[in-house]
Amino acid sequence: MGNLSQELGDTNEVFREKLNQIFLQIRCKIGEFLILAKEQNEISDKYDPQDLAHFILNSWQGALLQMKVSKTMDPLKNFDNLVFKTILNQGGHDAGPFISTHKHQ
Repeated sequence: MGNLSQELGDTNEVFREKLNQIFLQIRCKIGEFLILAKEQNEISDKYDPQDLAHFILNSWQGALLQMKVSKTMDPLKNFDNLVFKTILNQGGHDAGPFISTHKHQ
């Protein structure tokens, strides 16, 4: 979706609006999960769930873009470390890993 947004978002208003709606739906779903996690004391209450949903989606899209440019998993590892092991980690439980540490065969 990030690639489509970058390449076609400015060329067609209907297409841009549809992409925006899809991003909004994803952000809302992330926000719903974060609200539930907050209610169950699984994540810190110092972050607003909707702000955090924006941050997570934007960071995810940025990590995907950087992975293409760098041809490495480093941006994904950084995303995993900051989002799942730092921001969403409350009370020392590990919220991840989001990425597997073993190779798939």
